Amino acid sequence: MKNKKREAMMIAAATAALLAMGMTVNAEEKVLNFGCAMYTDGVVNSAMDENGGWNAMRYGIAETLFKFDDNMEVTPWLAESYEVNDEHTEWTIKLKDGIKFSDGCDLTPSKVKAYFDHMKEVGPSGSAKPEKYLEFEAEVTADDEANTIFIKTSKPYANLMGQLCHPTMGITDVEHIENFDNGIIGTGPYKIEKFNGVGVGYELAANEYYREDVPYDKVNLMFMGDNSAKAMALQSGQVDLVENITNVADIQSFQENDAYTVDIASGVRCGFSWMNFNGVLGNKTLRQAILMAIDNDTICNSKTIGGLYTPGFSVLPSTLNYGYDELVNPYTYDPEKAKQILDEAGIVDTDGDGIRELDGQNINLRYILTKTVC
Repeated sequence: MKNKKREAMMIAAATAALLAMGMTVNAEEKVLNFGCAMYTDGVVNSAMDENGGWNAMRYGIAETLFKFDDNMEVTPWLAESYEVNDEHTEWTIKLKDGIKFSDGCDLTPSKVKAYFDHMKEVGPSGSAKPEKYLEFEAEVTADDEANTIFIKTSKPYANLMGQLCHPTMGITDVEHIENFDNGIIGTGPYKIEKFNGVGVGYELAANEYYREDVPYDKVNLMFMGDNSAKAMALQSGQVDLVENITNVADIQSFQENDAYTVDIASGVRCGFSWMNFNGVLGNKTLRQAILMAIDNDTICNSKTIGGLYTPGFSVLPSTLNYGYDELVNPYTYDPEKAKQILDEAGIVDTDGDGIRELDGQNINLRYILTKTVC
């Protein structure tokens, strides 16, 4: 069955639920203890591993030229504006003035070009596949005086700015980085002071060159993979903030306690169910009846799902701006209608055993539930 649903638990770069109870404060500095999941050993090397880019952005180290806002609209981030030709093959991007990397170096068009060149050089040997977001054939020209980047692509891009939002394209000062796996230099609000090891975490400090006020002087980033462990660490006061708690009971417990703040935002991750068109499900009427027999609203609001997903019926979620609200679901929940169309198609119980038949054979369906983490 094609039961398509939209996950409603992801913030920024794959973050799901933020549960905050405060921060550690002493006379000299504000420190945040953050318990989070570790992906790919916590590396922040965006060129070599796709999780590296996500890590770099989630930790507040790297930023991209553009980003998606809360309404999933592409907006400038390090960039100020852009222009594109009618063929969507030539792009002129103007950078914001006054932005610096955490090492004090200015963000210039030449620095951006150096990052793109670095991705071309080392990207093919890693798993991040940066060419998915900007082809290696693209010609990139830097004009530091005009503070612009000119990109000429060999093929049209419908929305190159959207692709440059991907964390893999988070700009870093590649000229001065000595440790790409655990010591990158970005333009974000925080910088890496120390990597404490795989399974342990990072010590981050406020980027003194950041263009806005940074809320914490230091962030102790502590790797915690188990949802229950993160919940217990938050309850015990070991950490002040955790992310990606997906256990419904834990979320509800924190929501009911005034000592905690629970932040949940809609994301773009979808869960799908698939039908095998071979065999009995090759019959279109049977497939339609199955879709109309599934109460997706009840499933999503059940104690098991707990509202973490919302029902949907398209390949893309409603959070993306493509006209989801104008679509009409032809197979809404209607069990009586499902029975009716089966009867009309002659898919009925002929021998009184309570099982409908198709082409003289009882209908036996198997549903295999799998979980994919991406």
